Amino acid sequence: RPIRDDLIAQGHTRTKIKEASNALSQTGYSFDAHLRALGITDPILASKTQAYAQRLQQGDSFLITGVLEMLYNIHDRAEINLLTFGYPPFQQEKVRGIPSLLPFLHDSHFVWQDQSKGDVLRDAGNATNVIFVDDTPSHLQDARIKAPWVKCVRMMHPSFQLKPHLDDGKERVVCEDYASLEKP
Repeated sequence: RPIRDDLIAQGHTRTKIKEASNALSQTGYSFDAHLRALGITDPILASKTQAYAQRLQQGDSFLITGVLEMLYNIHDRAEINLLTFGYPPFQQEKVRGIPSLLPFLHDSHFVWQDQSKGDVLRDAGNATNVIFVDDTPSHLQDARIKAPWVKCVRMMHPSFQLKPHLDDGKERVVCEDYASLEKP
């Protein structure tokens, strides 16, 4: 969000920022490519790319409130895996930039191009007591179709001001904080 906010402060709209990012989703995301897609050139391009890369290394500040506490409380009774969408080299860099998260992770899965989070969950097998937490309804719907044994939880981040979605029906689990995930 700080990076997006910086781009907005420079006069770029949320829509253009998202469109530029989405256009790179199939070819490979980088700050440099995103800024170029927005029409930013040197010397601003070089300084912004460097500043954003440094910001990425301060990943702990990007964690949502309550995540670390929840991971600490469940790590001894659950295998914790990260499942994230995006260009793998960029996503790996992001994960390395969150040092407080790393000790809790059993594994990290980077979904890109023709693979979905539902594909990864399905291919992991019919395990018991699997909980998939995501804030994107389409990712949850895909997981429900491809891995119906997985309990899907839509995280409603208060700071994101997400609105209820069609897929958040009565049989769906929706929560607003990570502490509620710890309850049986």
